[in-house]
Amino acid sequence: MNKILLVAFFILLLSLSVFSQQYTSASRKAIKNYEKAISEFKQAHYDASLISVNDAINEDSQFIEAYLLQAEIFHSLKKYELEMEAFEKAIAIDRNFFPKSFIFLAELQLRHGKYSEALKNSIEFLAFQKNTESLIKKAELIKRDALFGNFHVQNPVAFNPQNLGNTVNTEYNDYWPSLTVDETQLFITVRIPDNQAISKYREDLYVSYNESAFFTDSACGKWTKSKVLPAPLTTSGNEGACSVSADGRILFFTRCTCPDGLEKCCDIYYSVKQGNTWSEAQKMPGFLNSESWDAQPSISSDGTELYFASSRKGGFGGQDIWVSKLNLETGNWGKPINLGDSINTSGDEMSPFIHPDNQTLYFSSDFWQGMGGLDLFLSRKNENGNWITPQNMGYPINTYRDEIGLITNSRGNLAYFSSNRMANDLDIYTFELPLTIRPIPVKYIKGIVIDAQTRKPLQAKFSFIDEKTNIQLISSYSDYSSGEFFISLPINYNYLLNVQRSNYLFYSSNFLLQENKNSLNPLILTVELQPIKIGETIVLKNIFFKTASYELLDKSNYELDKLYHLLLENESISKVEIRGHTDNEGTEKYNLELSENRAKSVYNYLINRGISKERLTFKGYGYQVPVADNATQEGRALNRRTEFKILNCK
Repeated sequence: MNKILLVAFFILLLSLSVFSQQYTSASRKAIKNYEKAISEFKQAHYDASLISVNDAINEDSQFIEAYLLQAEIFHSLKKYELEMEAFEKAIAIDRNFFPKSFIFLAELQLRHGKYSEALKNSIEFLAFQKNTESLIKKAELIKRDALFGNFHVQNPVAFNPQNLGNTVNTEYNDYWPSLTVDETQLFITVRIPDNQAISKYREDLYVSYNESAFFTDSACGKWTKSKVLPAPLTTSGNEGACSVSADGRILFFTRCTCPDGLEKCCDIYYSVKQGNTWSEAQKMPGFLNSESWDAQPSISSDGTELYFASSRKGGFGGQDIWVSKLNLETGNWGKPINLGDSINTSGDEMSPFIHPDNQTLYFSSDFWQGMGGLDLFLSRKNENGNWITPQNMGYPINTYRDEIGLITNSRGNLAYFSSNRMANDLDIYTFELPLTIRPIPVKYIKGIVIDAQTRKPLQAKFSFIDEKTNIQLISSYSDYSSGEFFISLPINYNYLLNVQRSNYLFYSSNFLLQENKNSLNPLILTVELQPIKIGETIVLKNIFFKTASYELLDKSNYELDKLYHLLLENESISKVEIRGHTDNEGTEKYNLELSENRAKSVYNYLINRGISKERLTFKGYGYQVPVADNATQEGRALNRRTEFKILNCK
């Protein structure tokens, strides 16, 4: 995606303006060949134009206008090294003739990693007194990036990319990787020949499966041969730049429907996997797509936020990064929100990737301080949920070329990206991320919600709450038909879990990930919801007391509130018993008193919130009803519990 430098307009303007002025050459033959070259250039006959302008230079080696036109021709032919030489020759003859040559040359040098030369020529340009504000700003940015590039070439970060091999990579160009949270499915975009397309190419989506265990020691794993996703998802058009949901069941991708490949016809679509079959793709509803270019989606691990790049109105530059949020109650996607000037600039920002920690965003930008062109950056959310100033990922991850489309695995130790640095075609590579640019590692939970009596799957709302603040961090629903849910949890929190559904008692649990940071193995969880009826009991796993005390801790508030609303919303529950239990440490009398006082604390909380005394009772059972072996620390922790039992229903 090399960006073409915007020199054509300025040099052509110069070439046209000199017709009414005296040339720097007095040679009639040189001028005749030069004017012939201009005519041929206007008709896009670049090879012929080059011959004519070279003839002009051969007639007069001091003909400045001819060197400037020669630079323009080389630019059109994408011969950038020769373009730079032509500018240098024009400057050597008379540095004051066309001062803009310095900034055009500096930009070319920056785009080709010649940082010292770019720095020198940007400074030379800024020394001229008569410059427009926009060009001064441009020169300052080139100077900034040239200094940055010089420093980082001398201070590289660790970077050892490994090709994923010819099972993942095809014989064509492969790019835009997307990985499931469990690292078992890798989706890529492949650019394949297509004689029916105007461009003679089209983009299709492919998938490869990792047959290794979840956390393989090998970065590459054992990937199966990548295969194209079948119809109806794949069409004769262009499908690419995808993002797969954490559980691998929903694929968000870009589809361009214009036969001429115009970007304005690119929108975001999605397809749902049903068994082993992908559904026919549907365009994302509501305001998510616009009349402008909308592409490069990235779905958050909880499925509630979709980040994407767009050139729509209301942004800061050409392309910005936006996010649309899913309303869990209505199932509708909200109006996209621009990520703001902490991410977006007057330049281009694109290829967003939101890590499963939901707090680290990787993206590309050509404006933030970098090595030239599009560089890879990351930004993190602060405590207030705002994005902080982006951090460049460093050299040689970034170079003077355009770098886009990087993702990382859920563990945060490996990145996947596409490159043609080591070969002619684009391939998918992986490398180990330096510690300073890693996201927060996540632990994923794969669960299923079922009816405890019938064992049938249920759709239920589940919420993960920060144990310390009682703030809800993640909320979603289990699948309607299978009851399954799949969620990623950053390990920088301890979590409380609540699962609820109408006409059922809620389920609670907790996950102390901060205390177990070294264990990232996945959790498999079966949530059994008890129907509301006489005799049913639930363990209130998120009610906590001070050690050897019946004083409730603040982190119990979320669960206590859920218990209050359960009784408030289900008046048919006419009588319940709050039951306290302990382990067997201490005397029988001590434990009976402690368990009863703890049950009474919960009872008092509900009374104070307005639940009628007639509906409540409490009792302490000491250590008489254990559910685990008191010989172990884990068993004793399970025995120290508070329960809720339905005694009567209307």
